[in-house]
Amino acid sequence: MSATSRDDRFNTRFAMESSMLKALLFRPIMASIALVCTPVTLASTRNAASGASSRHASHQLEKDVRRAIFRAKVDTSDISILARNGKVTLIGGVPDQNMVQAAGTAAEHVTGVLSVDNELIRHPEGY
Repeated sequence: MSATSRDDRFNTRFAMESSMLKALLFRPIMASIALVCTPVTLASTRNAASGASSRHASHQLEKDVRRAIFRAKVDTSDISILARNGKVTLIGGVPDQNMVQAAGTAAEHVTGVLSVDNELIRHPEGY
């Protein structure tokens, strides 16, 4: 038997064993990785959708609170309204001390508001 023939048989056998090893070892590993990674990807997609939905709901709540405060005859031009998960924060100033309380009360009565942190102040004279 010639050396070339022996080398060819060795290379052929090595190639077959190599592809069998790949089939036996790497395919199950890759399948396991795919199974492990897929739920994470689906969960992160759900969280992203949930986050967008939550931001939309918070923005809508901010608009509803601003509308309620405006209807209570409170000047809303210098009021910032922050809402997150039903918790509303009022920040800014109003011309009259009575408007501070009226804004807080109006915000508390909006559907979806769970709590109000009223940090409004009365503007100083001449503001």
